[in-house]
Amino acid sequence: MASQEFGVKPPKPAKGLRNLQKAFTNFWAGRAKYPNFLKLRNGGSAEFTRSAFKWKDKQLWLAKCHEPLPIRWSRTLPENCEPSTVTVKLDASGRWFVARIHAQIADARKDFFHKLTTRLVRENQTIVVEDLAVKNMIKNHKLAQAIADASWSELVRQLEYKCQWYGRILVKIDRWFPSSKRCGHCGHVVDKLPLDVREWDCPECGTHHDRDINAANNILAAGLAVIVCGANIRPDGHKSKGQLRKTPLASQRG
Repeated sequence: MASQEFGVKPPKPAKGLRNLQKAFTNFWAGRAKYPNFLKLRNGGSAEFTRSAFKWKDKQLWLAKCHEPLPIRWSRTLPENCEPSTVTVKLDASGRWFVARIHAQIADARKDFFHKLTTRLVRENQTIVVEDLAVKNMIKNHKLAQAIADASWSELVRQLEYKCQWYGRILVKIDRWFPSSKRCGHCGHVVDKLPLDVREWDCPECGTHHDRDINAANNILAAGLAVIVCGANIRPDGHKSKGQLRKTPLASQRG
């Protein structure tokens, strides 16, 4: 992201142990491969906590540096967020790079989710969501970061307990339900629909679809079918045990 020569001390052993624990935790949870120990020739990294750097006017000074670092951001920090930890990395030529800046993004995201879920639950009697296989989705390295940033499981978790608080109905659609590939007009299901296809025309009825809007309409319709008649909707010949299911609260109210 940015480079500059720094007088940086190697990371302390305690940090290495924390990283090792995190690596094995991700491995046993199925989110990463078995940890490999990095060789010294691949470079090292050093982590700076809040007391070892200064953040002012969106500029960053490391300890003992007289000028701010020339950082090129990979993504914009949320408003009113400050970095809590800075990690710099040593490259093969002996230069140190600002590799990552851990901002208080998690807190900002959680605050946004709380406001969003509270509004959704207050304004709607019924909420329908997809039960996505997030662990499998993040195996796609091109999309892993974006999927992880979305924090889908946290959004659903908040919806679950808030629906119970407010007496609302939450319906989860099984991950195998073809919400994107099903035509919301005639019900035809296309064989394939790559992620880069954002709009498509139904080969049966010719209806033009926006991928996301069509999927949302199908999810809502399927959820309402569960509430009304306990329907088990899936494409013909599908081997899944069930495409839809109610949460315990929805079952009690149904």
